[in-house]
Amino acid sequence: MQASIIEFLSDPKSYGPDVEKIDIITTHISHVFLVGRKAYKLKRALKLPYLDFSTLEDRRKACENEVKLNRRTAPMIYVGVEPVTSSPDGQLAIDGEGETVDWLVEMNRFEDGLLLSEYVQKNKLSNSLAENLAEEIFNFHSNENPVLNVGGAGAMASIVENNTQCFLNYGVGILGRDKIGELSEKTQAKLGQVALLLDRRREEGKVRHCHGDLHLGNIVLIEGQPVLFDAIEFNDQLATIDVMYDLAFLVMDLTFRGMISEANILLNRYIALTSDVHGLETLPLFLSMRAAIRSHVAALAHDETAALKYMDFALSILEPAQPRLIAVGGLSGTGKSSLARELAPSVNPLPGALILRSDVVRKQLAGVDQFTQLEDEGYSPEMTRRTYDQMYQDAAVGLLAGHSVIVDAVFARVEERAAIRNVAANAGVNFDGIWLVAEPAIAEQRISRRSNDASDATVDILHQQLGYDIGAIDWPKIESSANLIDVMQSISEILH
Repeated sequence: MQASIIEFLSDPKSYGPDVEKIDIITTHISHVFLVGRKAYKLKRALKLPYLDFSTLEDRRKACENEVKLNRRTAPMIYVGVEPVTSSPDGQLAIDGEGETVDWLVEMNRFEDGLLLSEYVQKNKLSNSLAENLAEEIFNFHSNENPVLNVGGAGAMASIVENNTQCFLNYGVGILGRDKIGELSEKTQAKLGQVALLLDRRREEGKVRHCHGDLHLGNIVLIEGQPVLFDAIEFNDQLATIDVMYDLAFLVMDLTFRGMISEANILLNRYIALTSDVHGLETLPLFLSMRAAIRSHVAALAHDETAALKYMDFALSILEPAQPRLIAVGGLSGTGKSSLARELAPSVNPLPGALILRSDVVRKQLAGVDQFTQLEDEGYSPEMTRRTYDQMYQDAAVGLLAGHSVIVDAVFARVEERAAIRNVAANAGVNFDGIWLVAEPAIAEQRISRRSNDASDATVDILHQQLGYDIGAIDWPKIESSANLIDVMQSISEILH
């Protein structure tokens, strides 16, 4: 029924004499026509278990909702809604005379190659960009009001049921009923384990009207900053979700692509901003559900390879993993934070360990940004005690959630080292303590070169630390004056 409209929108002549070329992107639910500096999206007239674009009115509402929702994060992209009209003699036009026969979302086009799904094929997603992305998502989530009447375990159960129905509708021939049944059974079991937590999170305000489809293909770099766009507009319930479920799509996308370090940085920065350590318990379920969505979408597109890979990922992420606790101690400038960040992605379960850094936790307790320098009272014995207590508490929560944890702090006191070991013992997980040592001159150089860092340590503070009575250290000592690769090799011989 849309064939003539698609033909019209595919013709450069439809847009005036200056247009010579049209680029077309087709997805399972829309056609996007790239015309010079503009883009026009036509929603396909179809009905699926999770959306209905079958009538003209349905498509108009969806177009208007798309513009409204995406202007929250990408006002520079979304222009408005335009009708496709048909004149009495049957001539089609965009916003012309005559009867409206369809609707378009009008957008400003962005430069090619800046979609993150394209960008990461040629460029490394830098640590700073991954952190900026986490901050952008955090700010977006923070600006949305909590929704208390939807979400929770019931909403997740509906999505799981919808995923299963989609698989049965068009995935049986590719995936087989046995594998579909296995995923459904394991997902339901995991959902049952976290059902009470999901309902509690809704009551705590963690359910909001989010993006809903937050993967690399729906994030673009504009003036070097990540911009979220193409949020779900066709089903508000699919986007009114737990904020961790929203984030999980991007974490899954990065992890599935083998970008585990980037996924780990993203997740750690988001949790540092939200202090939502409890949310880690939901992550295996949410990652698996997101991969399942990708699998049945690929099956609908007859992409057998992708459908199978996403299905296998969805199953594997539900396999239980034994968490562990690693403490990285040492004086300032010994490379604790660099080691923790390098080590975290390799510690199961995916996408790697939660990092609890004392410098960041201290700033959180003080109520300031991680880069804001604290006054002397921020380093009082009482504040230091509160900082370590918070790290012990968060580590215990993370381990109970089934997630591995790396704690990065000086650990200069015997009782601090004993306390972190007790956290592991109480959780029933393996513990490894690592003590880094570096030549004072090397440590001084590292401290002097720091910029945009959560640590307020100075060379003078290092000199004070060198006079500490640290006591007996029963953690393996690693010389960290060498480069990080050599240090990691020494660490790998300890962690097994």
